[in-house]
Amino acid sequence: MKKIILCLLIMSLCLSGCTSPLKRFKPTETPVSDLSGEALLFDGSEIYQRTLALIDAAHTSVYLEQTILDDPAVIDALIRQSVAGLEIRILLDQWQSANKATVEQLKNHDISVQYYPALKGQVDHINLLISDNKQALLYGQRLAPAGLGRMLAILLPEKSSWRCAGVFAKDWE
Repeated sequence: MKKIILCLLIMSLCLSGCTSPLKRFKPTETPVSDLSGEALLFDGSEIYQRTLALIDAAHTSVYLEQTILDDPAVIDALIRQSVAGLEIRILLDQWQSANKATVEQLKNHDISVQYYPALKGQVDHINLLISDNKQALLYGQRLAPAGLGRMLAILLPEKSSWRCAGVFAKDWE
């Protein structure tokens, strides 16, 4: 008898047009980001060219944080911009031996370069370029010609670039 009453109750709910209260728990679609598709870069050669273009197009400052910086073309572009009077600041991971020669070369050109992080055992995995606090490239891995085949970078708009400059400033401190 109880089974019959339960079945009748369920059928009457279905026939009356009642909707399931579970629908309100269905997630609504919300955009993850307002970045355009062109902001996502997957081609290592394009990322490399954009990097050089952002450095060359800067008018006031270039901030670069990399695990390792040993690419001659990038280093030369930074030196050129420093000679032109731009503020160049570079943070490199001190535990990467390749950075020793880079730091010496950059300091010989009076470029502000320092190591981060300062504590043993920490590694700096931030790979970021900020141009004039208006454009930034956030790299999925360090920028290196050897890694040009498969890379990921995100070209950030001005508001996000400004926030990245704040992160860089904290790391610089």
